[in-house]
Amino acid sequence: MWLKTEDYRPYIGERILALVSEADDVVRAMAENAAIEEVSGYLRAKYDTKKIFEEYDPERRNPMLIQVLVHVTLNNLYASMPNKLGAEARSERYESAIAWLSEVRDGRLQVDLPLIESDTDKPHNGFAVNMMKKNRYQW
Repeated sequence: MWLKTEDYRPYIGERILALVSEADDVVRAMAENAAIEEVSGYLRAKYDTKKIFEEYDPERRNPMLIQVLVHVTLNNLYASMPNKLGAEARSERYESAIAWLSEVRDGRLQVDLPLIESDTDKPHNGFAVNMMKKNRYQW
């Protein structure tokens, strides 16, 4: 798992984490994987999410990204709690995490994450341009 148990400590106690994850590492892993995909959706256009989440050096993880991922994961875990226990405070932290991701995606915040390596310096907009002369033959 990309997140370590100690990554959760500043935001939630170990007993509460065990409660919301049903003391099951599989449940926590599923919530983390969903959170990684959600976070990747914000970062994928500009940052190399494969390097960030798959080929990462555990000692070089971005601390703000850890915090955001913890909040998104906890939001996923709290969603399954009866009566949405603790949902109000969790929702505020989730919204704050999403706001940070949006600012990073839109380029208003610069973060230390690996950028996508481009083959060309020109941005690709998805449209092909035909540079050949128009055929003037009349058949």
